[in-house]
Amino acid sequence: LIRMVLQNSRESEISLSDEIRMLSLYGELEQARFKLNFSFEIKVNGDLDAKNITIPVMLLQPLVENAIIHGVLPCNRPGSILISFQKHQNSLQCLVADNGVGRKATRSKKSKNNIHKSVGLSLLRDRIDLLDKIRKKGHQMIIKDNVNKLGEAEGTVVEILIPF
Repeated sequence: LIRMVLQNSRESEISLSDEIRMLSLYGELEQARFKLNFSFEIKVNGDLDAKNITIPVMLLQPLVENAIIHGVLPCNRPGSILISFQKHQNSLQCLVADNGVGRKATRSKKSKNNIHKSVGLSLLRDRIDLLDKIRKKGHQMIIKDNVNKLGEAEGTVVEILIPF
């Protein structure tokens, strides 16, 4: 994983297959670190050619890290994280979904414990905005909170659209 991060740090984009490999290694490392406290799955739609699609380097890792640290680990139920890739109109749709405590609970905990303000998500949003300004193609990041019928948080889904 460290070798891949170092190699990819020189690139602005990498193949989707390399990103998937890096995310897989990262997920396995975090599972070992937290003693398999959550399940981790990556799905790639069969009509994607992951070797010939490129995406910005380290675009999804901060989302996976947030899903683990702020989503599933504080949960009182078995945690799960799903990363999926599929075509959506003229874009690659990347989803990072967790069944964690949700953003509201995370914000509440941070304010109660006086934890430093996380900048990872805002930096990622700025990066996506910059990509969109440079390429003028419609890059997007959409964050949705999952709730059950009682209005209780059941995780977060982050969708990133990268135009082909």
